[in-house]
Amino acid sequence: SEFVGAAGVLGSDSVIPVLMRGKEIADLVLNNAALGEEDAVLEEGASEDEIASAAFCNAWLDCVGLAVTGRLLERIMRIPQLTPKGCDHLTADLNYLVNVFSALGVAGHPHPLVSHLGTLATLPDTELKAHIMSRDQGSDVQKALRIIESRVARLRGLGVE
Repeated sequence: SEFVGAAGVLGSDSVIPVLMRGKEIADLVLNNAALGEEDAVLEEGASEDEIASAAFCNAWLDCVGLAVTGRLLERIMRIPQLTPKGCDHLTADLNYLVNVFSALGVAGHPHPLVSHLGTLATLPDTELKAHIMSRDQGSDVQKALRIIESRVARLRGLGVE
């Protein structure tokens, strides 16, 4: 919820759970590196203890991943401005986080917004503006994504509304 507030999304009680889960926005973002359930399964022949241990670890890593991701996204929305070099640095940091979460192999991670913000930070100005202007706003979630994308554009010094 801090992320949504920092992004400037108002009246978003129904949007927060959707953005937190991330699954429902997978097709609405430019780049999604999140692992699906099928990518996070154990190899055949795993014992019941191994399966139980993996389930516990995955649940724990899911909680940690959501907390880290939420805090990171919230802090990104609070950045006052980004230079082109700052955008490159942010994208490199987000790509590193994507690699870490991908290596952990937890379904649903990295969160789709991590890759999406990394892509938005380095899109050419005209493409970013065109993407934001073409964003369908038929649902509260799509409206929230447009606000988030517009916030990234403003960080980069681009006027989009």
